[in-house]
Amino acid sequence: MLEDVPDFRKRGRELASLSGIRLDSITPNDARLWEARGQALESLAAGDMDSALRVMGMVSCRSMEEDEAREIAEAAVSVRLAAGWTREMLIDSTESGKAACGRGYYLFCSGAIAVCYFPMVCITDMNGRGYHFHIARDLLIERESGPFAVRRPLAPYQLELFA
Repeated sequence: MLEDVPDFRKRGRELASLSGIRLDSITPNDARLWEARGQALESLAAGDMDSALRVMGMVSCRSMEEDEAREIAEAAVSVRLAAGWTREMLIDSTESGKAACGRGYYLFCSGAIAVCYFPMVCITDMNGRGYHFHIARDLLIERESGPFAVRRPLAPYQLELFA
């Protein structure tokens, strides 16, 4: 029966049984968690920490707050603007990495930036546990955060002319 199962699933079941978990008594969600642990273990054995974090992040229930996600997104955009990136470069870029603050990961893709607690390959990887922002609409122009508060734009005035 286990011959047809991918290696990471076998590994996850082995980890569960080594931990004293009776596989016939766990829910399907718990089984997926153990399989993810097996897949993460294989990624770690191959030296791919980002893949291990991504796998575990996708089965995690930990969600990021919108304010924290916006702070990370604004910081990522402002670092690139300070380095001389143009509006078009920001919108056209496809790049991901760990936030400078160390609290999360970001992904620039198709004019948006996604932010969550684990690395992503595509925006859908965050699966409701993070936030994405439209770069031009949400991060490069002035936005009101309340009836009396006005945020300063991140972009220099010259870039605002193209909004």
